[in-house]
Amino acid sequence: MQQGIEKIDGIKCITPSDMTAFAIISTDKKVNILVLADKIEKNGWKMERQQLPDTLHFSIMPQHIGKASMLLKDLEDAVKSAKAKQDPNDKGSAGVYGMIGTIPDKSIVDDF
Repeated sequence: MQQGIEKIDGIKCITPSDMTAFAIISTDKKVNILVLADKIEKNGWKMERQQLPDTLHFSIMPQHIGKASMLLKDLEDAVKSAKAKQDPNDKGSAGVYGMIGTIPDKSIVDDF
């Protein structure tokens, strides 16, 4: 999967896969990684969002065996769609997943 992701223009892996997990980041300012997550989820995939920096985390499980080519195709299509239909106001699910990043005093997060 990582080798296939590296061939998709606009994203790249940022973590080596020690076992069955890795993360990707956008390398193109036209590709908001959170918008990308929203787009690929329309094909039935569940994306794990992270922040600081915004990334997508992949947890590869036994049920993913044999599905790498399908995921890579859907991911490449989602990247192309994100580039072609860029809306500067579209932050994807950033409102849900990135809200914590806007809190000026992070110590209240621990209290919560």
